[in-house]
Amino acid sequence: MADKRSSNKKGAESPVQATDSPATVLRKQSMLGRAKKNVTGKVATSAVGKKLLAEVLPAAFKVLDFVKGMVTVLDGREKAKLVKRNLLKGSVKTAMLYQSKALSLETLNEIKLPVLQVWITYVEYCEAPETADIGKLSQMISAIFPRLRTELTGHVSPENLALFGDTFDYLGSASFLRRVFCIDPLTELARVTSPATAPSPVRGSKGKPDKPQSKSEAKKEAQREAKRVIQEAKKAEKLKMQQQKRERLQKKKEEAAAKKSPAGPVAPQPTQKLGPKAKKPKKGVELTIEERTERVIELRGKSGEYLREYWETEITQQEKEMVRKSYEDEEKKKKKKKKKKKTDKQQEGAEGVGAEKKKKKDKQQQQQEGADVVGAEKKKKKKKSKPETTTTTTTTTTTH
Repeated sequence: MADKRSSNKKGAESPVQATDSPATVLRKQSMLGRAKKNVTGKVATSAVGKKLLAEVLPAAFKVLDFVKGMVTVLDGREKAKLVKRNLLKGSVKTAMLYQSKALSLETLNEIKLPVLQVWITYVEYCEAPETADIGKLSQMISAIFPRLRTELTGHVSPENLALFGDTFDYLGSASFLRRVFCIDPLTELARVTSPATAPSPVRGSKGKPDKPQSKSEAKKEAQREAKRVIQEAKKAEKLKMQQQKRERLQKKKEEAAAKKSPAGPVAPQPTQKLGPKAKKPKKGVELTIEERTERVIELRGKSGEYLREYWETEITQQEKEMVRKSYEDEEKKKKKKKKKKKTDKQQEGAEGVGAEKKKKKDKQQQQQEGADVVGAEKKKKKKKSKPETTTTTTTTTTTH
């Protein structure tokens, strides 16, 4: 009895049995489907999902880091986090489908082909930025998502598919790519100002001076200022402690090296003070447009070098051959299209010449018909006027 009661508790659905009614089967299948979907959604950003992605697509995380760094410099941290999260979820989901045999190797290669095409094209443009064809690269990035969407439909929610599409639209936009290759100058990042820190206008909406702050507002302002001063003091203290810790570690390393060295103690090396310029910009530290432009060029160079090295060492010969064949097929299509266009033009020209000849012939025929009509009219008129002349002559003779 205890087992029976426990099996009937809410949420303790048993697997589908052969004796279950059709309605029960549907209910259990839908519950299993929802549970599976929830689990896969969580796995997409978990350590398990990331490990799986590293096995199927080893370079994915390095590429995502480069993308996040570039988006951070161009459009801010929040946008970069969103872009990386969406790309990570899509990549992990693809890897999961491949591992579960829902995607064949052939299908996975079809998904990877446009990615590899973008890969090598981006590397070539990084090595020679002045040759970058933004329109071509934009079209190539936009071609990645349609194939991915075809395979992920039914495995991913429509909302997530829409997010993936928006992400690829953003990365493939001409605006983004023109800033990556420094064709368009960078502008100031948009700043979100909270009501508490928003500057108050000097004059009111009607042109009159604003009212003076009340005692409560002045008190709140003083509290905010005191809080800001305390935070800055804590930050300075934290930096000081970190510097002291680095000095202690450096001293320990030197002592250990002196004990191990047979030539005696080693002269102490001056510790490097890591000031604000030696560190990467932290959250809240804003860079100037010039600094951000330098950062974009640096990231572009590093990403190009890494992707070129990975292409030469890790990308298989089969994948390279797949990309080369796709380019050859594309060139053949272009030549065939160009030849067809030329043939159509020649045919149109021949048809035009034929039409001109026909038009000229029709015109001559019309002129001939017109001439025949005029001749017939003259002949008719002449025939009509001849009897009148005869009658007049006869009348004249009779009178005489």
